[in-house]
Amino acid sequence: MPTPADPTSFDEYAFLERLEAADTEKLSQLLLHPAPEEERVLRTYFGDLRYQRLHGLAVRRSSTRGKRGDKGNVVVIHGIMGAELSAFDGERPNRIWMRVLRLLLGGIVNLRLNDDGSGDADAVREIRATGILKNTYGELLLSLAENWNVKPFWFDWRKDIRTAAGQLDVKISEWFGDRTPVHIVAHSMGGLVARTFIKQYPKRWKAMRGRLVMLGTPNHGSFDIPAVLTGADKTVRKLELCDIKHDLGEVLEVLHSFVGSYQMLPSPREMGNIARLYDAETWGSLRKPLSVPQRHLDNAKQFHEWLRDAIDPARMTYIAGYNRPTLCDIRERNWKSLDSLDAFEVTLDGDGRVPHALGKLKGVTTYYVDELHGDLPSNQQVLAALEELLEHGATSRLGTAMPERSARAGPAAETRARAALNVELARDADDETRIDQFVRRMQTRRDGATTPPRVLAEEQRVAQAITRGFLRSPSDERGSSAGIVAPMQTDVLPVRIEVRLVHAAIQNSDSFDTSDMPVDAIAVGHYLGVKPVNAEGAIDAAISSALVADGESIGTSELNIITQYAQRGIIRGELGQPFFLPDPRAEAGAASRVIAIAGLGIPGRCGAPELTVTVRELCWSLGRMGKEHLASVLIGAGNGNLSDNEAIGAWVRGLEEASSNPRQAEKQHLRRVTFVEFDERKTLLIDEALRRHPCRTDANVGARRSRAMGEAGAELQPFAIVYKELGADKRAALRRKAIAKARQRAKAELERDTADSAPDTPPTRLSVGLESDKYRFGAITAVASIPERLITIDPKLVMDVNDQLVSAGDIVTQCERGKLLGHLLIPADLRDQLGGQAPLVVMVDSVTARVHWEMMALTLPAISRGAAAHSNGDGVLTDAERRADEERSFFSLSRGLTRQLRTTLAPPPEPPPPARRTLRVLVVADPGIGQWHLNGAEEEGVLVADLLESYNTIMSATTGNRVEVVRLFGPREATRANVLGHLFLKQFDVLHFAGHCQYTRNEPGRSGWIFGDGELLSANELNRIDRIPKFVFSNACESGITPDDAERRDSGLAPNFAESFFARGVSNFVCTAWPVDDLAAHEFAATMYANLLGLSREAESASAASVKARPHRKNASTERERATTWNGPQQMHVAMRAARLAIAHTPGGVTTWGAYQHYGDPNFRLFEWGVSAEPVVGRKKRKAPSRTGKKTAATRKRTRR
Repeated sequence: MPTPADPTSFDEYAFLERLEAADTEKLSQLLLHPAPEEERVLRTYFGDLRYQRLHGLAVRRSSTRGKRGDKGNVVVIHGIMGAELSAFDGERPNRIWMRVLRLLLGGIVNLRLNDDGSGDADAVREIRATGILKNTYGELLLSLAENWNVKPFWFDWRKDIRTAAGQLDVKISEWFGDRTPVHIVAHSMGGLVARTFIKQYPKRWKAMRGRLVMLGTPNHGSFDIPAVLTGADKTVRKLELCDIKHDLGEVLEVLHSFVGSYQMLPSPREMGNIARLYDAETWGSLRKPLSVPQRHLDNAKQFHEWLRDAIDPARMTYIAGYNRPTLCDIRERNWKSLDSLDAFEVTLDGDGRVPHALGKLKGVTTYYVDELHGDLPSNQQVLAALEELLEHGATSRLGTAMPERSARAGPAAETRARAALNVELARDADDETRIDQFVRRMQTRRDGATTPPRVLAEEQRVAQAITRGFLRSPSDERGSSAGIVAPMQTDVLPVRIEVRLVHAAIQNSDSFDTSDMPVDAIAVGHYLGVKPVNAEGAIDAAISSALVADGESIGTSELNIITQYAQRGIIRGELGQPFFLPDPRAEAGAASRVIAIAGLGIPGRCGAPELTVTVRELCWSLGRMGKEHLASVLIGAGNGNLSDNEAIGAWVRGLEEASSNPRQAEKQHLRRVTFVEFDERKTLLIDEALRRHPCRTDANVGARRSRAMGEAGAELQPFAIVYKELGADKRAALRRKAIAKARQRAKAELERDTADSAPDTPPTRLSVGLESDKYRFGAITAVASIPERLITIDPKLVMDVNDQLVSAGDIVTQCERGKLLGHLLIPADLRDQLGGQAPLVVMVDSVTARVHWEMMALTLPAISRGAAAHSNGDGVLTDAERRADEERSFFSLSRGLTRQLRTTLAPPPEPPPPARRTLRVLVVADPGIGQWHLNGAEEEGVLVADLLESYNTIMSATTGNRVEVVRLFGPREATRANVLGHLFLKQFDVLHFAGHCQYTRNEPGRSGWIFGDGELLSANELNRIDRIPKFVFSNACESGITPDDAERRDSGLAPNFAESFFARGVSNFVCTAWPVDDLAAHEFAATMYANLLGLSREAESASAASVKARPHRKNASTERERATTWNGPQQMHVAMRAARLAIAHTPGGVTTWGAYQHYGDPNFRLFEWGVSAEPVVGRKKRKAPSRTGKKTAATRKRTRR
């Protein structure tokens, strides 16, 4: 899509109207290649994260092979408030719903219907539905559109549902004809439209042969409707706040005209006690009488009775949200006060808008998901389940029962639900504050500009706040009030907290308890969705044993109390949410000791700021409970998490924030914290961190805090920790034990590594150097060390043959040129040593790195072919035998080949990955614009990111590992500042780059990745970043070429972009030596990552959705299959070979496979060895993705610019 010539003339609201009115195809096009001004509007409207997901779906859809919609047809129907409503009173429609600035000026009155609800009250201007709100339904549309032909249906949700059903019948005929199978996915009120259609047009429904999936449909009504009609629902209050021209009564008059709302009142047939809701006198007798039309109430009652038998259990499915406070009944004595939420009963068996009792249909299968009503259409579990539900009518991705709770009814359940409702009301109060501030700002704004108005991010947040619960939740849910800063308090009480450190096991409370101040709280951390392990698991076992009778056994760990609480969802582990239970081991005199489970949130995302919040909430809660002495492991500093220094800093900040409430009584905070650590080495590190912490003494309080308190007139009484450090003797004893354990651990690891690597062949190492015109060779194999050899040959001749390898367009020519290069360079007595299957490590300098060792080949002795020409016995090789022969000839196709730079900049080998880890990956794709835009790069980024994230679904539960991916796609996201900012702020393990790069031979310092309109990210910029990922994959042209002047190798001169990564500490670097085919690049990257992860991909699918784990394949029929059959996450040399083999015989891959070079450790793994999947090679060719429908030979190459 072209960029607008004059951005100042770009009408952003007109673009939004196009977006809302777009069908699925047009929506995908708008998201796929937006102009810069359009992308700004899209990001403002959706929010950055939501835009990224939608953009990724559009990219994935555009690269899907074959005919889209091959699974069938689907109609998506929105819920109440889910359609855009526009007024037609001139040449151009004026959007009223949902445009906040129009509502601010009183636009709500334009939505009022006439007395019978059949038309608009204002006959001059007609209101029509003009689109479906993509903020709520965009992901649903695009996710289904990957495999289905999807049509969004929008309707005027103010009017009678039967009117919408008639329009749906017309649209289905228009889109699909009369007898084509069609499915329906309907959210909220849309499910009633679908059932009304089924009731009105039974023959059409029968002929469609499709299914209906309902998401939170109020089939028997909702108690939110009477709350809306009385103004008790906060949505009405927000609408009134947003309207500077009309008060609450006038807003209610408009809402009372909406016929469709009455049809969602609770059904009197299902709940006989609420029959009086259908009597206008009930509304007129409220504390604040309301005039509700009896005709609308009668129509609604008749509608419920008429629709009650529109049920088809064989073809209908219901998805219900749960665990949200939901109005479920009216208290008998509160009928006069329906304008207050206190008049209603509340349950957690609902999605926040529809209780299960009024949503579910008799005989219809119901699935449950822990989600809010308005977020059901974008819930990832729901989206994944829809594919199976539409195809088969059932799914294994959602449960047919909710997790058990201790009490579903009675006072306790009501109390929990009411408490949850109060939390929601607090959010609503924040929303009202935001709306009020926005309205005030708009009233005082002086904007004399003549350019079209801009879409404001705050306006979109206000719109989401108004429709909270009905439509999708605000994108900045957690930060809605983060900008409100409270004034500094000056009456801060002096706070000193004693800190101790003991070497003990957290489950053995007797070893760290004290008599002067008994431990009355013990804390461990808990991640969301993670079974109790390590310290938490030890505490779990200890207290569970104390709960059983003497002589009995608890049995399996699955029966432990904390484990069961976690499985049942009682302990969730949300960030900053502590859970408390009494310690059953406490003696009679100390019965008040509690076990505290501190929520750490999603695994892998608990950094120092998050840990500070967790500690603050934990310690504040304990202080309010009157606890004084907390014993805890150093939460946040587990294996692979924060360093001990970072964790101690976060703990101290959290303690300070929890203890410095000026209105909190002196005794309402902890007085002592004892850190308990079992590992001797870690105990010493924690001791060092505590002794060095600046908050340890009064004198070290920050100058800024002191000055601020002094200026405020407050007496300086700073927060401080008083650390009772370990003595010298204790530290010496711990050090001796730590050294002894380290030796034992090293021996055990050596034995384990030896056992793991026993089936692997040790690599052959080839060392190559160039001195003038002499090449120096040396080699070490598993059985021998070969003395160095000198070969005198003109380097220019070597490079001439080397260059011919790049231009060779078929595997046969490549094999011939590769053998010539091998015979020119490799000494004769060394060639026999380089045969076989052992991985090859070539140690090169910056000059010999220019030789394409991957494509070097050796003539095979006849015996190595096995029974030559055995298929026909005449000595002539078949095509398959010739192909296998060629593969065995090349260095990097017959075995894994890894390069290692012989330079002081090369880092030492990386230690093996931990048993369980969170792998953090940064994917940067297509950062250039104009001539620097690279066809296929963004598709590659989506493919790689999806494949990596699929590991979490397929293998995470089995292995305990996770993959966390950050995507920076396109020139707006993938800027140099953004990339460096991410690398600076967070430690990534893998960096994948897909785009253009530049290599300047005469100015090596000008080599780098290209961003924007030719902006370069070179080693000069990377040298400013301390935390470069250990594994970098530069899937771009030219980045693998190094300078040819070995004497100038110096990190300060940045002689080569590849070497510069090693100068920054990169351990493994994959790059390309010349322009590569974009489809082959996709296939290479996908195959390599799949093998590194231990996954395999279906040959016929390019989508990461097809990635799956596959069991070990025995009895492979060919040597090639036997050589590449493995279990578990593969070593790097295996993954690289599998990736090369996957593309070597494809049209674009034949000129690409040899371009890929790996520098680093051949045995590098992303995850620890374990049972997983085998590497996959030789998948079927896929069609190249194209932006124009065709791809020419010129666009199939990644060219250096």
